[in-house]
Amino acid sequence: SFGTSGTALKVHLVGSRVAAAAPGKDPAAQSRGTHRRNPFLCKAGNTASSPAQETSSWDALRRQAESTEKGSELKHQAELREKGEGLPHTDAKLRLFGRDESEVRVTFYRDMAAWCPYCQKVWMMLEEKQIPYRIEKINMRSYGDKPDWFLAKVPSGLLPAMELDGQFV
Repeated sequence: SFGTSGTALKVHLVGSRVAAAAPGKDPAAQSRGTHRRNPFLCKAGNTASSPAQETSSWDALRRQAESTEKGSELKHQAELREKGEGLPHTDAKLRLFGRDESEVRVTFYRDMAAWCPYCQKVWMMLEEKQIPYRIEKINMRSYGDKPDWFLAKVPSGLLPAMELDGQFV
């Protein structure tokens, strides 16, 4: 339980739902009613339900999402990304632009979160010129320590970094 403005609020897990009640009230009893304020806890007609009751597993939810037109396109793009093709994406590990993987000479070391503007500039240049490259994601210092293997190659730890034919440029 936690309080706001000197009033304690009790929060309990009731089935697969979280129920809250004011002091002296039974949250389980309150949760038996409808959930008009939380659309995630109700179906049409304001009957209480949970997402777990509607979808039995993450696999079922994934199949349901992939059965939509957009889900199908996203799955197709993810499959292309695994081969180094498709649209540019922050999850890509390899970009080939129709070339063979043996032609890749560049490894691009970029930030894990994909928000570093300096990394984005290098990324856009590689994409625009369609230079095949591999991507290695490295933590920004604000998100944790950089891996020792990266610091051995780039003692300053600064990003972006680029390796061409095994040598850093």
